Amino acid sequence: MTTEPLTIRDFQQLIRDRYFESDNARGTAGTFLYLTEEFGELATALADNNRPSKPPTEAERAISRKSSPMSSPGSQPLPISTGSTSSSA
Repeated sequence: MTTEPLTIRDFQQLIRDRYFESDNARGTAGTFLYLTEEFGELATALADNNRPSKPPTEAERAISRKSSPMSSPGSQPLPISTGSTSSSA
């Protein structure tokens, strides 16, 4: 059984097929509020998982070491811009 690779166009259509009807019925503001609520639930789960009384698992420590910007020799953190930029819309 061979599976064709998923193209960006196919993925966009998959997302549209799955979410367009419900998101469109909810409207832009409702969909934004729904997304914000989902981010809140994710933030709560992450906070609960990383509370001081519960040490990270070995798997979490391994992931943290791999994703740390300073984990590889010679790597530098990305600069943070403090200047403001303005654009005309």
